[in-house]
Amino acid sequence: MENIGQLLKIFRIQKGLTQKDVSNNIMSTQQISNIENNRTNISIHNLVEILKKMNISPGEVYKYLDKDNPQIEFLKDLSHIVHNEDISKLDLFINKYSAIEPSTNNVAIKHNLILLIHYKARFLNSFITDELYSIDIITEYLMRVDPWSLYEINLFLNASPFFESVTRNFLRNHFISSMNTNSTYFNPIRTEVYANQLITSVQILIEEGNYTKAKDMLLSLEELAYNLNNYYVTFRVRFFKGIYLIQTASMEEGKQLAETVIQYFYDLGKESIGKRYASYLDKIINNYKEVESYVTE
Repeated sequence: MENIGQLLKIFRIQKGLTQKDVSNNIMSTQQISNIENNRTNISIHNLVEILKKMNISPGEVYKYLDKDNPQIEFLKDLSHIVHNEDISKLDLFINKYSAIEPSTNNVAIKHNLILLIHYKARFLNSFITDELYSIDIITEYLMRVDPWSLYEINLFLNASPFFESVTRNFLRNHFISSMNTNSTYFNPIRTEVYANQLITSVQILIEEGNYTKAKDMLLSLEELAYNLNNYYVTFRVRFFKGIYLIQTASMEEGKQLAETVIQYFYDLGKESIGKRYASYLDKIINNYKEVESYVTE
């Protein structure tokens, strides 16, 4: 992980806290000094407790990690493109990476191009026949790497909608195994990133009508949210569980669950999030009623 100790030191000083303030009842001041000076790693439990003492969320810390990494900027752009189904911008990126890819050995460039091409095919409801851009290239890469870094996590999540169920489950287990065998790698910051991007994948799968995959991911997310103890992730999981129920099982039960989550966000002062989710819920319900009306005519 990118110098988390130095970042904790910066936050501590900005908040006017001493090493004794943040280490009290957690560890010795010598231990916190060693962490801040990058002489030792920090455990999951201690990181969470120290962040709580400084009133800082894991997501806030993550914003400062890898901030100059061009791959992070690409993932932000990709998220925007997928959310808006912006094919014109997608074409611009495909042209950009197609021009770069033949002359570089950077594996990320190849992977980015494959992702872009597959998302375009999904938007246009078309098929990819060129083996040079097969999703199997990403699958084989992920199977070779052990343990995964943040790059592999993001790659897995963004390619997840295109994996077959067996492949996706195998890779997810590979990811969990990687975290469990390396305690310094498994931390709430990366887990929160993983959970939030997995939620985006669930949304895509539900919108595509791929309810079996969506249900499988929701089960994994419920366990992650429980272990992460993060209200934002927990509420988002509950919301999309409600959307899933509307589409597959019970309109009323799903609507009630989604509306409860929206009210939680309003109660917590997150009005913009509440409005966004309320608008999305209205769209889902209207689509459901249109389909139901068509079927009963």
